[in-house]
Amino acid sequence: MHSACHRPTTNWAGVFTLWTSRAPAPEVAAPTSVASHGWLVTHLARVGQAARVNPRDNPYTPGAGTAPLVLVGRDEYVTEVSIGLDRLRRGLSARPTLFTGWRGMGKTVLLDRLSEVARGAGWVPVSAEVAKGVEFGPRMAQLVRKALLQAAPPSKWKESSARAARTLRSFNIKLEPDGSLTAGLGVDPLAGSADSGILTDDLVDLFEALGEALLEHGSGVVFILDELHALTEESLGALATALHAVNRRQLPVTLIGAGLPQVRRQLAEAQSYSERLFSFHDVGLLPDVAAGAVLADPSDARGLPWEPQAVAAAVDWCAGYPYFLQELGSLVWDRSDGPTVLEGDVTDALPVLLDRLDGCRDGLDACTGQGGERPTSGRSNRRGCREDRQTGFRVAKQPVG
Repeated sequence: MHSACHRPTTNWAGVFTLWTSRAPAPEVAAPTSVASHGWLVTHLARVGQAARVNPRDNPYTPGAGTAPLVLVGRDEYVTEVSIGLDRLRRGLSARPTLFTGWRGMGKTVLLDRLSEVARGAGWVPVSAEVAKGVEFGPRMAQLVRKALLQAAPPSKWKESSARAARTLRSFNIKLEPDGSLTAGLGVDPLAGSADSGILTDDLVDLFEALGEALLEHGSGVVFILDELHALTEESLGALATALHAVNRRQLPVTLIGAGLPQVRRQLAEAQSYSERLFSFHDVGLLPDVAAGAVLADPSDARGLPWEPQAVAAAVDWCAGYPYFLQELGSLVWDRSDGPTVLEGDVTDALPVLLDRLDGCRDGLDACTGQGGERPTSGRSNRRGCREDRQTGFRVAKQPVG
């Protein structure tokens, strides 16, 4: 017997020798009942890959005006704007561009992309969102000041630039007597220019003076204005008239704008030649191939490919609506077990998407243009959208479950 304070010593070398010299275990075939269940193998593989589907890596960008990682189906607009800017730079005419469409179609994203295109072509892009209740005259004065200063600092101004600054000062003082916006330009108002108090006439003077200044510096400005439908009829008319004036003279001042579909009618009512002045484009639903790329390409690039059936199911439900594609893609990513996205993943995410849309009035307004009823889903929705591209989604007469 060993004493309480003494433990027997284990012969680890002997144990190791015994372990390594043991006969190998006979191979046992997998039970037929397990081997024949491919779904179990797939499930185990998906569980083993789950750690690599990380919400922090989610490549989808649902939101208001948030740029997707993959911008597809809008190449023709980028090409047309690029050609127009090049024509203006060479002293030829090109019409201002206006994109219309319901919310969630990607108009703001497109404007941001075109701002990059303009900057890359050597233009000065000046972007702003029109807001209700904000006077248009003072807002345009701010944007013209920004364009003038970005084209060249005051120390490098030539005669036309100084004249434009003086015209801007006259325009601003007429609208805001304290002239605070232009006080730092170091110039006096130019009597008889942009000081009539008539917005249309004064904006024409201001745009023409700006265009002449930009010519002097070999540059040009693109005003990129979102939410144009929020402008009053007077403001829309003044904007159209000023753009018409610089367009006739081939001055390097133009507009790329966006608004809800009614802005086209509003412009026609404000200025009769608007239909001929602007190049209008309806930013509508994406075709199926482009919609599939929006879903699959960002996920594929991050190691989570979509099965064709999953893409087809998602495209069918979203019916080409860009906002829905981003929301659904984001939900599917966060809930996926990997290593691929299956049709069942899409089906599981749809109830969550519908709940999210119920709590988002903007999302519903995007579909109908006015809100109130939920959009239909599935093939009936797709048929409705294909038939009615000009007015947005066809709305459901009965709630969708």
